[in-house]
Amino acid sequence: MKALFVTSEMADFLKAGGLGDVAAHLPRALYRRGLDVRVLMPAYPALLAQSSAMRIVANLPGTAEIPPCQIGEVRVAGGLTVYAAIAPDLFERAGSPYCRGDGTDWSDSDLRFGRLSLAAAQIACGAGPDWRPDILHVNDWPGGLAPAYMHWAGAPVPPLLTLHNIAHHGAFPATRRYALGIPAHAFDINGVEFHGKIFFLKAGLYYADHVCTVSPTYAEALGGGLHGLTRGLAERGQLSGNLNGLDDSWDPQCDPHLPVPFHADNPARRLRLLKSFARVCASHHPEARCSAACHDWYRRKVSTSWPRRQPRLCARAGRSRSLALASRQQSIC
Repeated sequence: MKALFVTSEMADFLKAGGLGDVAAHLPRALYRRGLDVRVLMPAYPALLAQSSAMRIVANLPGTAEIPPCQIGEVRVAGGLTVYAAIAPDLFERAGSPYCRGDGTDWSDSDLRFGRLSLAAAQIACGAGPDWRPDILHVNDWPGGLAPAYMHWAGAPVPPLLTLHNIAHHGAFPATRRYALGIPAHAFDINGVEFHGKIFFLKAGLYYADHVCTVSPTYAEALGGGLHGLTRGLAERGQLSGNLNGLDDSWDPQCDPHLPVPFHADNPARRLRLLKSFARVCASHHPEARCSAACHDWYRRKVSTSWPRRQPRLCARAGRSRSLALASRQQSIC
């Protein structure tokens, strides 16, 4: 099977969150299992700087205000092929995939990820390199228009959307539909429209053949204002949750990094592990108590009870040290 994995970030070059790690590891894991998996991502400066051996394999046309782009091909560690969508005016700039260094969003994110989505659809339609996927795998809102472009072009390749975080929609003013080459009939509730705007994520959810999320429980709890659409997908068997990021290396029974390996059914060994962590904290601050939490620091994912309870814990314990492992975002409560 041939699969094109479409991502806005990849830890090899540039990442802003967990998707970058998934993009670096999942395609490689599938490639090692014998699948012809290739990655498509924007040609950010970090990618270009590490890709002196890149060769141009395709020149793709633009549409409306989306400019043309070239597709460069590079091989990365493990033999994985990465296709880079080269559009200097859109991608060759400092900052994260989604915002400037000061944290403000790029004003042309619709064109940036419209270009990525269109390139994915064009490759799926056979207009790209001398290679055509059997399945297109897009991730979150940046690739959301790819299934839509494929649908409008009549592409025979089935698109799959993986939803990592429904809190980010890729919402843009309705007037931008002309710049993105969206047909008039598609700006509809049965299309890309949501509350009078263009929603890249809504487009992906609506036009994808199947949607999967990062865990079964996340699939069951999907909201983000798109309850009706996700509920319909679930009822039609087009929504599933696959637990990601966990393999044997995360098993606490055999993790070599844990001073006291344990099983979930053995609370005594877990208590010994907690005590060992407490001793580490006490070695630095003998008079302090320590609380710890590990979160994905988004409104829809974070455990909001911990930050609310933390002041009360401090008041009861006197001096307290807190350890939080998180991906930092704005306002969590």
